[in-house]
This record gives sequence, C-alpha cells and structure tokens, in this order.
Amino acid sequence: MQRVSRPCSYLLRYYGKSQPFGPESWKVDPRFLSVPQALADYACIIQYIKQAPVIVFGGSYGGELAAWMRLKYPHIVAGAIAASAPVLGYPDEPGFRPSAYWKVEAAASPENAVSLAAHIPHIQTVAYKHIVHDEQVIVTRDATPAAGAAPGCSSRVRQAFQALMQSAAGDPVVDPVLAQSAAGGPVVGPASFFKVCIMTCAQMSAFQTQMQSAIGGYLLEGECHYLFWDRAVVTSRLRLCSPLAKREDITRVAYWLQGAFDAYAMGNYPYPSSYVTQDANPLPAWPMRAACQLMTQEGKHVLESMADAVGLLYNLCMAQEQPYWPANGKTDMFWDQGPYNFTAVSDHCMKAWGLRPDRAWPTVQLGGLQALKQASNIVFSNGEFDPWSAFGILSDLISNKVHAVFIKEGAHHLDLMWSNPADPPSVRSARDYEMQHIAAWIEEYKGAS
Repeated sequence: MQRVSRPCSYLLRYYGKSQPFGPESWKVDPRFLSVPQALADYACIIQYIKQAPVIVFGGSYGGELAAWMRLKYPHIVAGAIAASAPVLGYPDEPGFRPSAYWKVEAAASPENAVSLAAHIPHIQTVAYKHIVHDEQVIVTRDATPAAGAAPGCSSRVRQAFQALMQSAAGDPVVDPVLAQSAAGGPVVGPASFFKVCIMTCAQMSAFQTQMQSAIGGYLLEGECHYLFWDRAVVTSRLRLCSPLAKREDITRVAYWLQGAFDAYAMGNYPYPSSYVTQDANPLPAWPMRAACQLMTQEGKHVLESMADAVGLLYNLCMAQEQPYWPANGKTDMFWDQGPYNFTAVSDHCMKAWGLRPDRAWPTVQLGGLQALKQASNIVFSNGEFDPWSAFGILSDLISNKVHAVFIKEGAHHLDLMWSNPADPPSVRSARDYEMQHIAAWIEEYKGAS
C-alpha cells in the first residue's frame, strides 16, 4: 500500500480558539459542548472539505468519538481507528463493572475463551493474536511481576492504603518503626509525631494478632507500650506541604496517592513520555516499574516509600479528585471505596460544569454494544497495561466488520503515539494490522463510488 494521506485535525467547540461565546465559553453557555454536537460539527467539516475517503482516528475519549462517528455517519467516514476507547464504560451498559478499572486477575487463555464468553457480554471470538481477558488489564496488575514490576509492590501499596484508611477511621494503627524507637532504637521525629497507649499484655497480644497481617504489628515487652500513627505521622512520612487537620484529609490524600498509580498505568510506555505530565518533566520509561522499585525499597517506612513512588509524578503539593470508578480493596491494591455512586458523579458534574448527566443517554442515543454489533469498518485497540481497556471492545464482534487488536505491553493508545525504537513488537504489529484495514476500507469506498 502506498502510504500517502493528508492528515487533518480540528478542535472541538470550546477548545483552543474555538470559543463561541468568548473566553471560557463553557462557563457562559455550555449547551453546544456535547457528543452529538461534536460529531455533527465533524460531519459538516468533513463533508465540506473531503476529496477522498476519510478515516477517523482517536484515542481515549477521542477513540469513542471516532467509533461513534463511523456508527452515526457511515456515509461520511469510510472507517475508524478507535484506540483505548471505553465505549462500554457507562452505567446502563449490560455487564458494567466500574471496579474493573482497578482490579487484577490472571489472563485467560484462548482455550477457555468459550467459557469466558458466556459470562462477558462483549467477548465473542478470539481474534488477531490477542488473548481474551476480563479484568486483568488494570492498574493493580501493572504493579505485579506479571507486568514487569518488582515483586511485592502491589502488596506493599495495599499495606499502605489499608493502614491509611484505618487511621482515617480512627482505628489504632501500629507503626513498627516508632515502636522500635520506643524500644531503645533511634528517635524518629519529634515525640508529637506519635501517641503512646497503655494496654494490658493480654489486650496487646490480641491486637498484635489482628494487626500483624495488615502492617506487621510490633509488640513490646515489659510495660507493653504500643505506638500508633496519627495525622502528624502521615504528614511527616509523606512529606506533605500542609498538615492534615482532620480525618477526612487522610481520605483525600489516599485518593491523591491512588491517582499517581492510575497515571503510571495509563502512561506505562516503554520510553520517557510527558503525555501524562503535560510538561517538560516526562515520566521515566515504564513508570509503574520505576514506582515499584521505589515502593519496595528495603529499610524504609512504607509511607516514605509511597512518597518516593508518587514523587515521580507529583511535587507532593498537588490535588487529586475522587475517581468515578470505586476500588474495593480486595481484588485491587487500594481500599474499599463503596459501591458505584451515580448520584455523586452527577453532583460532581453539576459543581464543575453546571449540568447533570442523563444516565441512560449514552446507551439510548449511541447504542452501546448492541449498536456496535451492527456497525462496520472499526478497529478497536487496547493495551495490556491500560486500565481503560476494562471498558473497551476486546474481541471481534459478530458482524465480523468490527475488529479488535490487543497490544501486549501497551499502555493508553500506544499505537497512536509517535513510533519509537523502544516500541514492543506488539504495537508495531497492531499498526500494521490497522493499516491493512484502512487500505481495505479505502478500496471498498472506491468500489462503491
């Protein structure tokens, strides 16, 4: 195929210089800031300028727009490459599992694809050298040896979060380092950084058994002094810019810490990249592996290791919003964040944008999986390391006109990034696969003209 094209890119309304109501138009009148309006705008532009078959590309939300563009305007665009497009990530979509974003499960083999298909609505066939899987392509798995990370990383992250949330709840959390100091070791920080509680040895023994598996409790002989974390300990160990004034602050810090591991999973590229940081300080190659090396340092307090790990991304003064997808602390390395709460999502949208989302709208208006089964000329790509693949199309659909490609060692839309000598063979194959389909779509368009 002769690879000659004229790439075009247009910003949506309300982005860049496209401000219909002046600066910060979305604050003035956001009514045109919607998916249908974006698709209609693109359709009008393409119809006006096109002189040849048009293929649309997109990654993440842009991948959704690309797929929906082909779905809604098949007479205008000849095909779509939809990378890391979470088109099934909506609450009214059958089989919606919001916690899948954070989970870790073993990869399934092609041999058991049939049994998996009975339980996973969007898995239909095994296609193009990819492994059918359910929820393993998510944040926690990236922090395990299966994804190249240091052994013990995910368990140490879990240990830190469990202890943080216990301290936020007001439960006593033993600090083995401070306990060692009280036993005659070196003093760690001012005395105000910890509390000393007096228990009987019998009480201590029972508490020791309870805490040992979570954070390695430390029992002292003699008077049985037992030491606990408080907010000052958390502030000090994490090297935070401001003291934690109340228990709720610890929860906010926990979400902020979680956000770093989310970013490392999305941006888990094989080369340094500023895609996540959006500045002159790129993350290192394989950032999750780099964070896990810091997380598993020997001889360091678990929170100090956590501060080092998230420091790859943060300057330790940044804020982090609560994610929409709750973790559960059992099948992931975080903590139980409760059930998915659409009301909270709606309240956040109202506060940030002045609008409330319609829960059923994505499935009703865009059709979800059922509409995509009737679509054609779309390739969905998803990466092994990308948490958004939990809501993606992971296998060819029944129509045999919607295809999926799985990119081993691939992070968020790696196939749409500039080619790099460090690219794994899987992404090079994925790009070739996509080009083969583009060539076929163009020939199909020409034959129908």
